[in-house]
Amino acid sequence: MTTTIQIFETRKSEIELCYSILVDLKLEEQVRGRTLTIDEAHTERFAPILKSNILLMLYNLVEACVTTGFVEIYDSIKNNSLSYKELIESIRSIWTNYEIGRQSLAATATTITYEKKVQNIISQVISDGAIILTKDALAISGNLDARAIRQLLDSHSINITDRSEKHHVLLVKNKRNALAHGIDSFGEGARDISINQLAEIKDEVINFVNSVINYMKSYHDRQDYRIRA
Repeated sequence: MTTTIQIFETRKSEIELCYSILVDLKLEEQVRGRTLTIDEAHTERFAPILKSNILLMLYNLVEACVTTGFVEIYDSIKNNSLSYKELIESIRSIWTNYEIGRQSLAATATTITYEKKVQNIISQVISDGAIILTKDALAISGNLDARAIRQLLDSHSINITDRSEKHHVLLVKNKRNALAHGIDSFGEGARDISINQLAEIKDEVINFVNSVINYMKSYHDRQDYRIRA
C-alpha cells in the first residue's frame, strides 16, 4: 500500500498548508501577530473561497486514497495470479458482477451478448484463469461518505471496527458535489463555516481516511482476499 500512503501524506500536507494560510488571514482570531499583506476587502472575499477549496481538497483526499487502496489490493490479486477458487466469496462476487455488468448489461446488450459473457465467466472459472479487477468495479463517482466507504470495505470482507457516525465526512461529500455541479460558488460553499469548525472537519476526515488505509493495508499485507487452507 505504498502508493496509497504516499498519496495520503502528500495531500494531507497540502491541506494543512492551505489551512495554515487561512488561519494567517486573521479573519476570526489573532494568531501570534502574524498576518498576510492582503487588504481587508480582498481577505473577506478570499477566505470563503479558500475554505471551499479546502473542502474540495478533503474530498479529493478521501476518493484518491480509497480508490488507490482498492486498486493496490486488486493489483496484488492480479500479481499473484489468483484464480476464482483461490479467492474468498466476497471477491468472487465482486468479480462476477463486474464481468457481467461490464458489457452485457449495457443499454444495447442482447440476450446473446449476456449469455456469451456468462459462458466466458464459466470458462475462466473452470480453467483457473487469473482474476483481474480494476477500479471500475468500485463504481465510485463523487459519492463517498463514511457509510459508502464502510459498505465498500464490508463488500470486500475488510473488517472495520469503527462504526461511529462521521457527519463531517458526509458534509465534505455534499459540499464537494454542490461545488462540482455548480450549485454553490466557491465564495458561497463554505462561507458559514468558521475556521474552528473547518479544523474539526479537516481533522475528522483525515483521521477517518487514515484509519481506513490502516484497515486496507492489513487486509492487503495479510492477503485476506485469499481462501485459507
